[in-house]
Amino acid sequence: MQYEKAPINETIWRWGIHQEKLEVLQESSQEALEVIGLHGVTAFAGEIPSDAKVSNARVKDLVALGFPVYITPLDATPEHRTVELPKSITAETVEIWNNVWKRMD
Repeated sequence: MQYEKAPINETIWRWGIHQEKLEVLQESSQEALEVIGLHGVTAFAGEIPSDAKVSNARVKDLVALGFPVYITPLDATPEHRTVELPKSITAETVEIWNNVWKRMD
């Protein structure tokens, strides 16, 4: 399936504020690949739920670092995005990932 790229000026968010781990990113990316054909992880555009613990990043920053962002609407969630990750995720990839999402702990 062909997905449209997210607007470059969009800011997207992901649940959580703590650093993400290589194994979790790899597993989530593989699951997405099998379901939607993109090796990546979930993010959302639009309003952040009140009192939610999330991190956010600008699409243009993600794209500049080699993480393309696609609009991948799910049933009742048109704001769903998928951030594509390399097929081979390394410790360096995870460090860059956590930095762009401002997950520093």
